[in-house]
Amino acid sequence: MRFAVVSIMLVCALFSPAFAEEGTDSGASRNIAEKISSEKISSEKSSPEKIFQRIKDLTAEFYPKAKIKSKGNNLHIEFKTRPFEVPATGAVEPGPEWGGILVDLELKDGPYQGKDAVPKKFNEYSFYHVVLMAPYSKSHDCHLLTRVAYPFDKSAEYVKQLGEIVDDLDSYL
Repeated sequence: MRFAVVSIMLVCALFSPAFAEEGTDSGASRNIAEKISSEKISSEKSSPEKIFQRIKDLTAEFYPKAKIKSKGNNLHIEFKTRPFEVPATGAVEPGPEWGGILVDLELKDGPYQGKDAVPKKFNEYSFYHVVLMAPYSKSHDCHLLTRVAYPFDKSAEYVKQLGEIVDDLDSYL
């Protein structure tokens, strides 16, 4: 990220009079540099790395053999999953078997704009529960869209602790 910012500033210095001639309009170049710097800082503040690491640690405690994939602003966790048919829609989608878990998280800009009120527990699944959460951080103007699918057997404590972490979004950003 720093390399990209430095590269952009170097290109601007080579081709733009505002950057090349310090005496002509150094205020404009300083403002542009400050804007780039502040955008970099705000994007770093909204990084999901800390909260994702905390969720990975929690998952390792409850599901040591779970597959955890993290890429950018997304985190995917699965353990003992298979395709299920959703009775209400007839669609086939992955879900957890007994003793399994399926979690998807995504850090998105702005407040949640989905059709469902959150948090919400869905009832249309016959073999497992699905909970949708999307806590909003006003200070960072982003929300963490979280979908947790867990079987009826014993995952309630994990989901409770996961919900507490997700609800505490601001302290991790």
